[in-house]
Amino acid sequence: MKYLFLVCVTGFLLSGCTTIVEDPLNPYAHKIENDISSTQDERSKLNVTLNKQQQTALDYALDFIKVPENYALAQVYEGVQAGDDVFVFRFTKGENAQIGGEHFSFVVTANENLLLGVMWMDKQFEKGVELPSEEETAEIAREYITNVDPDLFSKLQVQWIAPHDETISVDGKEVTVTGMKYKCYIPAEKTYVWVVVGTGGEIITFERGLVWDSGLGRRGTESWIYDAWLAERSWMK
Repeated sequence: MKYLFLVCVTGFLLSGCTTIVEDPLNPYAHKIENDISSTQDERSKLNVTLNKQQQTALDYALDFIKVPENYALAQVYEGVQAGDDVFVFRFTKGENAQIGGEHFSFVVTANENLLLGVMWMDKQFEKGVELPSEEETAEIAREYITNVDPDLFSKLQVQWIAPHDETISVDGKEVTVTGMKYKCYIPAEKTYVWVVVGTGGEIITFERGLVWDSGLGRRGTESWIYDAWLAERSWMK
């Protein structure tokens, strides 16, 4: 499937011009960039709609997750994750909306509408805030996983619960986002599942179906919700 950036669905708020940029080294990779205003008062509606399949995937995901207040749909990527065609929905606040900044993103398979991952990078989770205990993290993660897929939790073997950090750029400064990571393994599938719980019990990250590449000593599954991974792609340049 081609990698493609689309603009927002009708009804979500964005502003600015739209520019199509093609990567000469990869004619199948395109992106449509939005020049998003830094103030929400300046946002206006763009009458650009998703296709039927993308809209179905978005509607399915929104049955399980809630987009944070003040976030609006900024891009939709099409790609492949673990061999499945996927849609990646990226929401931003208008401010700090660049790759590496604040965002709320999730991945849904295109054919089965399976939620594979969610990530919320926001300065409210800056390191130093109060985190849930291990017991609280386990309970919140269990409830979240069961809500997403009632059959998933019973397959899991919990490996560990510990603090986990990511970094984002806020107003030109590096900010460390932190939460409690609940990492699990599914022996029958040889895949990993994890949830990162932030202050207030908010879900920072959820991922499933992840594989480890022992030969390379790193994650083998595509990382669509991670901006560091996106920034390495040639079609993002």
